[in-house]
Amino acid sequence: MLPLIILAGPTTSKKSDTAIALAEKLDAEIIGADSMQVYKYFDIGTAKASIDDRARIPHHLIDILEPDEEFTAFDFKTRALEHIRELIGRGKTPVITGGTGLYLKVLRDDYDCAVQIDPGIQKQVQLEISERGLPLMHEELQRIDPVSAERILPEDTQRIERAVSVYRQTGKALSEFVATNPVPEYEFPIHTFIIERDRKELYDNINLRVDHMMQEGWVDEVKGILARGFSKSLKPFQSIGYSQIVDFLDDKLSMEQAVDLIKRDTRRYAKRQITWFKKSRDAKTIHANSSDNPTSLRDRVL
Repeated sequence: MLPLIILAGPTTSKKSDTAIALAEKLDAEIIGADSMQVYKYFDIGTAKASIDDRARIPHHLIDILEPDEEFTAFDFKTRALEHIRELIGRGKTPVITGGTGLYLKVLRDDYDCAVQIDPGIQKQVQLEISERGLPLMHEELQRIDPVSAERILPEDTQRIERAVSVYRQTGKALSEFVATNPVPEYEFPIHTFIIERDRKELYDNINLRVDHMMQEGWVDEVKGILARGFSKSLKPFQSIGYSQIVDFLDDKLSMEQAVDLIKRDTRRYAKRQITWFKKSRDAKTIHANSSDNPTSLRDRVL
């Protein structure tokens, strides 16, 4: 039975480029595990693989939704399993790559905490986030689920909404689902690799990437999405980078302030990713350095 290969790591760890090199070597196809790359039009700030790369190597679960559509970790697990089984059935090795730790957790551990949330509960939580603000909602999360609150940033709209919604839907903390989940029994083996880099190098890469994204036209991309008629209150606009650019366009931040905040929040996000991935069971860590490239990292996976 062909295995599922999972290649994870914090943002700017070069996991996506490594996954492409791996897929080329194995004649494999890639399944994205990124909660923002599922949305159309959000391209620059999500660091999607280029059109050329996606033409050479088929990518799944990228550009599958309009910005106003919902997509949960349960949705990811369901669709990812469909692609995994279809690829293995065709004799292709599925390679999953992405930085959304919850998606990978839900899939790897056959984790069903991501039950469908009642639309009424979801809308109420979204309304409270809008009206009360994230700091108060994070304080509520600290009361109902301190374990999740510790690992979720106070400015992480999507994950705060998810954790509070799960509690209101089930009466059970999100972290409890994680703690009690048994080892899954899939019909295919799973090999997980985590790319780690020196923290300073990682942070320097983040700062450089943000500068590059701005030069590539990130602000114009946001303007273009808004011009399509999508509301800036939609979930994708609450993510790191896009929320700061919206504030810049609303004259709440200067360009310099927006860029500095994007860099700061991305570094904080990367730190959380590192903490999350360190808890992945049965995962092999690949310690990358500045001399490594996608090919050398690929060879260490193989």
